[in-house]
Amino acid sequence: MTTLITISCPEGIVMGADTRITTVNNSSPPDYKDGILKIRKLENYDLIIGYWGNFPKDKDLIGVLIDFEKSLHQSDEDIDKIAEKLKIYLEENFNYYDSRMGFQIANFIKSKPEIRHVFHEPWCPKGIFINENSNESFHNNGIIYTFNPRRDYRAIFNGENSVANAFFNYIPLTFSDRFIFEQKLSLEECKKLIEIIIQTTHEILNFYFNKVDKSRVINVTGKETVIVKITNKGFKDIKNYEIIKKENEK
Repeated sequence: MTTLITISCPEGIVMGADTRITTVNNSSPPDYKDGILKIRKLENYDLIIGYWGNFPKDKDLIGVLIDFEKSLHQSDEDIDKIAEKLKIYLEENFNYYDSRMGFQIANFIKSKPEIRHVFHEPWCPKGIFINENSNESFHNNGIIYTFNPRRDYRAIFNGENSVANAFFNYIPLTFSDRFIFEQKLSLEECKKLIEIIIQTTHEILNFYFNKVDKSRVINVTGKETVIVKITNKGFKDIKNYEIIKKENEK
């Protein structure tokens, strides 16, 4: 599992993820592999793709994204075309899949930040993935909720998203006079918020136990955080494409 967050604001888009892959073995302790980059800029396209979920053990995440990019053509630069092609690619190569997995995709259309989410949840038919325009709607348990009007600036978070849910959803329910307003955030504030959420997620899971057997909850998020920032100038200027890999204290 992963904590993956994308936040768009008037200055640009920030995507962040931890770098841990966890393999759960029923008869032995979990196997942790840290330092795995889960966000990738496609080499020939000005967009980024981030991964979350339970990736099949026999598949290499980066290898899958590289193979997917090889199937694209220059005419596929539009984010909607690429998202739809990713959906088709996943359904062709993971037609047996029935767990939780998804890819957040982000770039700009006419200087406006755009986010797409191609994913599979257990409530989806086996091997079927959903291509969501996250500026216009979101899915929950098979129900589509449409934004009216569309949301030009928003946050989406997947995987181990308990802390992100608390920040964006539960705290505003408890305190009705406050909420996170992406339209008023700067790019640096989005970056800092993602760092706080991912680090807090990693720390807080160490204190939780399973309600059924009272065993400790497996900490599926890692110590390191990778942050990618882009502006509407895309990736042509290296100053607008920052990857910050930060190893936090244990």
